[in-house]
This record gives sequence, structure tokens and C-alpha cells, in this order.
Amino acid sequence: MKGALMAKRNQRKFQILKILDDNRPNYLTARAIATRAGISIADTINLLRKYEKKGLVEFKKKVTIGKSYKMRVATITPEGEAVLMRYLDLYRAGYLTMPPALVPRPEEQKAAGGS
Repeated sequence: MKGALMAKRNQRKFQILKILDDNRPNYLTARAIATRAGISIADTINLLRKYEKKGLVEFKKKVTIGKSYKMRVATITPEGEAVLMRYLDLYRAGYLTMPPALVPRPEEQKAAGGS
């Protein structure tokens, strides 16, 4: 069973977000985002697709990482990263139930009657 799970996991090509900030040229994987928010990887990628429509995320063609591992890469602007992380924190805190494309700021949410 474990071998079958590993094979299935290796078939999946996880998408990577490269943060477009010269000071922090790090990679943030869809898996890392999903783990932080406590949501599935598929939901995370769907959320990124919504951000793509807003112009905060841009999906690229597949690139080769290492010798043979091909992966879809998405670049995210620093503003997009800030919005995404704020959304994930609110989602994890239990303020949000459905993933909206953009999230109101916490001050706006308090004014609307949130805690």
C-alpha cells in the first residue's frame, strides 16, 4: 500500500510559486501553502487561479527543475503574496468559510460585524 501511495504522489506535479522579490528569491510550494492553511492542494491551486484573474499571480509553462522534474511555475507579486497570506491566516482562524478571490482587510471585517 505504501508503495502505491508513493507512486501516486510522485505522479502529481506540484506547482511552485516563485516570489518575485529580489530580497527573498525563495520558492513557496502549493503544498506549503495548503499545509499552512489546512486546506487541500487542489483548493490551493484553485485559489491561485482566482488570483491569476486579479493579476496577482501569473502561471508559466512547465519548466525543468533539476534533470528531469517538470513543474508548472507561477510567479506571484509581493502584493499578491501579502493578500494570499492574509487570506490564509483568516481562513485558518475560522473567519472565512469559502475561498473568495480577494479578502477584505481585518479592519473592514470588524466594521462589518466580525470579531
